[in-house]
Amino acid sequence: REMSWTSMVHPKLFLAVAKTRAYPLHRHGDHAAAMLVLLEGQKRVVHFPNSDAPHLYRTSGTTEFKDELYLAEPIYPNLTRQPGLAKSKEGVCGVLEPGEMMF
Repeated sequence: REMSWTSMVHPKLFLAVAKTRAYPLHRHGDHAAAMLVLLEGQKRVVHFPNSDAPHLYRTSGTTEFKDELYLAEPIYPNLTRQPGLAKSKEGVCGVLEPGEMMF
């Protein structure tokens, strides 16, 4: 049976107020297509390539959406507590401003 992208997409809308944080670090499933639209304020984002997963301290749990959870702290790294972060490629960091979006 041929799979189309519509059979793999499960749209959800997440809303957050100012000064919230998506923690812990998490990774959406391989078939997830996510878009972040910033309406107000600023949002700092960090993305790691999938190949860095072994260095990000995966937990055994998942979110209610089956996202993988990681204990790595990319914003304020502590390489003494999490030396594996030093082996990861540098995550792509950026700050979104109002009206910007990221896919």
